[in-house]
Amino acid sequence: MEPRMRFVSENSYNDEMRKYSVRGKIFAVVGRNLNNRLAVFKW
Repeated sequence: MEPRMRFVSENSYNDEMRKYSVRGKIFAVVGRNLNNRLAVFKW
């Protein structure tokens, strides 16, 4: 990847969507084993 980018954090997509909608809560239960990750980088 780009050497100037620095890793900040990594979160589960399911955990984030659970906070915002009913659909996200359902998917968090059903799709628990899916590897959906959100990585945050700083430029």
